[in-house]
Amino acid sequence: MLAMPYALITIPFSHFCEKARWALNHHRLGFEEQAYLPLFHLIGALPSGQRSVPILKAGEKTVGDSTDILHFCDQVGSGTRLFAERSLDDAEPDAIETWEEEFDQRLGPAVRVVVYDVLLAHAAYTRDFMVESGPGWQRQAIRPGFGMLRQAISKSYAITPARAQRARGRIDDIFARVAQTLADGRPYLTGDTFSAADLTFGSLAGPLVSPAEYGAALPPLEGAPDALKRLTEEFRATAAGEYLLRLYANDRIQA
Repeated sequence: MLAMPYALITIPFSHFCEKARWALNHHRLGFEEQAYLPLFHLIGALPSGQRSVPILKAGEKTVGDSTDILHFCDQVGSGTRLFAERSLDDAEPDAIETWEEEFDQRLGPAVRVVVYDVLLAHAAYTRDFMVESGPGWQRQAIRPGFGMLRQAISKSYAITPARAQRARGRIDDIFARVAQTLADGRPYLTGDTFSAADLTFGSLAGPLVSPAEYGAALPPLEGAPDALKRLTEEFRATAAGEYLLRLYANDRIQA
């Protein structure tokens, strides 16, 4: 069997890793996913001089930021471009870049806080999900070590009820502006063509609506805490949530 030309180091359910995975799939770039659970991901990240994932390895080249991975895929892939081609003289970001940056800087971190706020409050459910998600030996280590992992995640992302409330407000604001943008009937955020804006919104907000087409297992709604079910139902019922589900149904190219 031929080795895949690219390797993607991930936390499988991470929405930033879904962003990179979606870009690789969009551009029909074959890759091997090297999946780690939180904290264990440092085993894959530290040799590249980083502490976070996703990390894309392309031969001797390492690309270690989700947005940079999208640009790399545009350069070498065969799918439609995710970012518009621009002249070196263009100093101002275009609409695609503006949306993508806002989702990356504001939406993604807010979603992480809101979802983890629910998950960490239901330790047994979240532990069992992570045990099922973990590859190989990590499954054996995560069950007895989940208490330590739970504390590390909470501290790393400063998960508190107050921060979760502020993050929810930020998400609601972004969802309202996405819905307003789409209200003129356009199929995608910046017009008629799927772009990095749509891919980034889809991936980073994906855990809020739990689409079946997500590129890795998300916390299952069957048997989920009521708080997680409510969160998912609320966002699915919004215009932006319906748009998310359409993106996954129509534009989430699978491997």
